Amino acid sequence: FSAIPAKATLVLVGDKDQLPSVGPGRVFGELVSLPEVRTVSLSVLFRRSMSSNINPIAHTINSGITPSIPEPDGETKSDAYFLFRPSVEEAAALIENLAAEQIPKKFGFEASQISVLTPSNRGPLGTQELNRRLQARLNPASCLNDTPHIKVGEQLFFQGDRVCQRVNNYNIHEAGVFNGDIGQVYSIDTSERSMVVELWDGRLIKYDSGDLTQLSLAYAVSVHRSQGSEIPCVVLALHESHYILLERQLLYTAVTR
Repeated sequence: FSAIPAKATLVLVGDKDQLPSVGPGRVFGELVSLPEVRTVSLSVLFRRSMSSNINPIAHTINSGITPSIPEPDGETKSDAYFLFRPSVEEAAALIENLAAEQIPKKFGFEASQISVLTPSNRGPLGTQELNRRLQARLNPASCLNDTPHIKVGEQLFFQGDRVCQRVNNYNIHEAGVFNGDIGQVYSIDTSERSMVVELWDGRLIKYDSGDLTQLSLAYAVSVHRSQGSEIPCVVLALHESHYILLERQLLYTAVTR
C-alpha cells in the first residue's frame, strides 16, 4: 500500500465472509469494516439464479442459523441436498458413489465437473483417503497392473488423474501456475520421472522431477484450496471429527463454490 501513488485509486474486490487470508490478519475484512474506507456491496447474485436454494442456505449460515436443506425423496427438486449417514465408512462410500455414479446419472454432470470438498486432509473423510477411493473408482488406469505411473511420497500418479497445484510457481511457465489450479495428467515419462499436466485453461505444463511435489490428487480437495474456484457440482463432506475446522466462514465458503 505504501508504494501506491497518492493520486492513484485502489479498488479491492472480495468477499469478507469467506475464509481469511492464510497468515496473520484478516486484511480484507478489517479494511471494509473501517468507516474511512468507501465500500459498495453487491446486492444481486450472478453466479446462481435468484431461485437457487444455495443462496438462502449461504445467508442462513452467515447468520449463525442452522440451514434447512431438503433430503432427496424423489420428488423435491432443489440445487442443494443434505444426506445423512450414521457412520464414517457409510459416508465415505456414499461420497464415492455420488461422485462416480449417482450424480452423473441423475443430473447429467460429467465426473470432471464434480469436486468433493472436505475441511480436512486427514482421516477417513479427508482429502487423502477420499482421493484414494475416487482415484480407484474414476481412473481405471490406476487399477491396472504395469500401468506407467510415478510415485511421489506415498502418492501414485497415473495418466488421466485429476491433479491440483499446491503452491504458486512463477517459473514453470511464463504465465505462472498458481495454488488451486486444477488439471489432468496428460502424459507420463517414467524414464525422465516427469509428467505433462493439461491445466483447466488448456495449457500443457511439464513437471520435472523436482516439481512433482507441488502436485496432489484433486478428486477431493480441501475447502481452503477450493476458495476462489467456481465448481459446477460440489459434494461437501462434513463430520464431527472436523469440529476444529467447522467455523462459519469455512461452511459458507464451501457451500458457495
